[in-house]
Amino acid sequence: MMHLKISRTRTWLGLLTASVLFAAGCDGDTDPSNGPPIVEQPLQTITATFDKAETDPFQKGTPPLSALFEGGTASGDGAWIIPEDETGEITFTTPTRTLKIEFENNYEPPAPGLNKASARDVFRQVDVECGVSNQGNDNGEAYNALMYVRGFTQVEDPGTAANAASRFLVGPENLLINFGNNLYKTEIIMSPDNIAGGRFDYKIADGGWSDDKTWTQDQEPLQLDSPLTLVPGGSGAPNGSFTIAEEACYQFELDTTDVNAPILKASIKEEEPGPGPGPGPEPEPETGAEVRVYDTSGSLVISSETSPVDVSRAGGESAIGRVEVENRGGDGDVGVTFMQWTATIDDAPATRTIELLYNRVPPDYTGVQIEYDDGTGPQVVDCVANPPRSYGWCGITIDVYPSTLLSFRILVNGEEDPAG
Repeated sequence: MMHLKISRTRTWLGLLTASVLFAAGCDGDTDPSNGPPIVEQPLQTITATFDKAETDPFQKGTPPLSALFEGGTASGDGAWIIPEDETGEITFTTPTRTLKIEFENNYEPPAPGLNKASARDVFRQVDVECGVSNQGNDNGEAYNALMYVRGFTQVEDPGTAANAASRFLVGPENLLINFGNNLYKTEIIMSPDNIAGGRFDYKIADGGWSDDKTWTQDQEPLQLDSPLTLVPGGSGAPNGSFTIAEEACYQFELDTTDVNAPILKASIKEEEPGPGPGPGPEPEPETGAEVRVYDTSGSLVISSETSPVDVSRAGGESAIGRVEVENRGGDGDVGVTFMQWTATIDDAPATRTIELLYNRVPPDYTGVQIEYDDGTGPQVVDCVANPPRSYGWCGITIDVYPSTLLSFRILVNGEEDPAG
């Protein structure tokens, strides 16, 4: 399957001006002497998610209410990825009046079983960086094994036994990191909505549930900011319990000064205070994402470094035609996780007539067809031999919208031509 990008010619001013005049209330539209009444087409909402692998460039929506994505990578892991020092571009076939884009710096694909949408929502609500970095120490030093806080993984469907069990899986997000001086830490985003009553069961254990490396509480449950001495938790010992009341980034610290009686403490991570008075340090270089939204004339509407980017254009303002997502580096991949916009067919550009030509040697076009898809569904058309100025080729003529992606292939007697 071949792909052809249809470029836009900038012929929007007349169309947009007419739209604005109508929106301003020219009541002559209802006067029979002025001809038949004009029926406005309603605004439609188009949503783009990135749970399916796409080949660059790719298209979301159905023409003419579509958008063309160029640059970056969409591998089906929940985001359109823009690597460091690269820029992705989004071009709307029909200009849009409202736009919402959500993105994450340092994007990493969610772990299996994690509810991607709720994890992103929680992260935005807690508004702090959650997670600890490796300190360069031996993370298995205390127990000769990597240890995990097990039971707090957020799952997609809390009501099923399989997903309830997956709370106790191990992974980078619940690994206890050695900070030195017998202290191990991890940070986990948690929501009370992810389990009935906000009550989580837990244990501290290695990856294999070894009896001598599994710890639980004795009688009292784990409570915020209250250190709790743990007891051996192997051989069918009951789980500990921890009840939370709010979505937040929860910090867990394990003090292994006495490896036979480790002490666990839970707290909520707060936003770190800013610098005090005075000149302060030099400003850090700009890193991470910058989203730039342009109108149909190419003028910058808004530039934002924070997610979500939410833009609404009034009737008298120029519509949105294009978006750039730049990854300025220094903060990992930028992942665009969600995009939604509104548009109406009334604002759609005129179609452009293009000709697709095909050549065979020898020039026998019996049974030759061209199958094409502009995003509205595949169409199969007979390839007409010797159109004007084709020099012995065959071809078809089709009408397509600018800024759309056209896929096509050659069929001979219903089978794809390997040389086409």
